[in-house]
Amino acid sequence: MWQPYIYIKLKCMYRAVIIAKIILVMYLLMPKLLFAQQTPRAFVNGNTTEKNAFEPSPQQLNELVEALNCTLGTAGQPFDKLDQYFFDEKLAQAYITMLQANNYPQINQQAAPMFIAWSNGVKELFQSYRGKIAEIKPVQTSQRFGSTPDMKIVAARFNLYFKDGAVEPLRLLLIDFNGYYRILNTEE
Repeated sequence: MWQPYIYIKLKCMYRAVIIAKIILVMYLLMPKLLFAQQTPRAFVNGNTTEKNAFEPSPQQLNELVEALNCTLGTAGQPFDKLDQYFFDEKLAQAYITMLQANNYPQINQQAAPMFIAWSNGVKELFQSYRGKIAEIKPVQTSQRFGSTPDMKIVAARFNLYFKDGAVEPLRLLLIDFNGYYRILNTEE
């Protein structure tokens, strides 16, 4: 008569122990799972820097912003002034050659059209903004190395102030190469 009662009690206790084990494992592993993808960062003057990352060049960023403001602010300005900031065939191949020379075998000259296409997409966007922009202001930068320390990547966030009073955010992925920040694409 007591056997079914004891059996039911033991079965309930067994389930309770299993549930307690699951909760304990979740409690112990959850912080590791939640924070596994986060990298240590420090916020300095609105700039995000990863641990051991390079410092972005304020001079290069200011030169880029000045060229963008000058060219996009008036429709009559020649767009050629911005060409040095975009990847063309020659520049893309030079960048890829530099990466290959520094033992980065994952990329080859066949990637040049991809660099050019991305850069041309931003160029077309900027051409549509010509004469409409009152001012471009940098808001924040974050920098990181690519797969090698030779790949210096800067993600820059800007505010575009239009002449009609509108404000639009813009994110650009910039590559530090040969003394300039080269515009690769819009970072989405």
